[in-house]
Amino acid sequence: RFADVLGIVARALQTGEISSENSRFYDFPTMPMATRPFQEHIPFWYPGSPQIAGRYGMSLMWPGKISEEAYEQYLQAWQDHEGGDIRLEGPNGEPRVGYSMLLAIAPTEDAARDIARRGIEGLVRRTRNAHRFDHLVASEEECYDAQGPLRAIHANIELAIQFGSGTPSQIAERVAALLEDGMADYICFMFPTGDMSYDEAKRTLELFVTDVMPELEPSAAAPS
Repeated sequence: RFADVLGIVARALQTGEISSENSRFYDFPTMPMATRPFQEHIPFWYPGSPQIAGRYGMSLMWPGKISEEAYEQYLQAWQDHEGGDIRLEGPNGEPRVGYSMLLAIAPTEDAARDIARRGIEGLVRRTRNAHRFDHLVASEEECYDAQGPLRAIHANIELAIQFGSGTPSQIAERVAALLEDGMADYICFMFPTGDMSYDEAKRTLELFVTDVMPELEPSAAAPS
């Protein structure tokens, strides 16, 4: 079902029409896209599975530092399926890896960890709630697979909290370590506002800009 829907999306972006032609699961009249994308080629990101991201030409979003094994799996899947029927990278697209990182910065590490814990627990709760009706349209196996990335996040929740929360100098040291292997093209910082207050998220971002970025190497700190 995932590949089926992805094919519908990919064809719609190419043709400007949303069609169920050749779909195994859907049958609906062809309709025009009401709003065309501003970008000619939208960069698609996929979390957690190097094989799926590589197979369909999507950038890979990884929770924290990627292992060399997973990185190689991503590159291999990209190469093995290059030119396939469903590819989303666009002309001259290349494999890209982004690291997702929960971020909470405060004057003390204890305060930052309290903020991070509230934020990530709220994110997990809201994500689980979003899947509560999956069983109405998907099989038990598909429902289980759909929450794979969430299970991975939950399994490493304490590590994410410890790594992503701290004082500016602690965060600068950890971000530098995250980038040293050269396998990441981007870092996606998560500020799960709601359980993390808006003011806490804003302070985190401001401290990152004023106190963390100057401590990083210019090549790593420069915005892309």
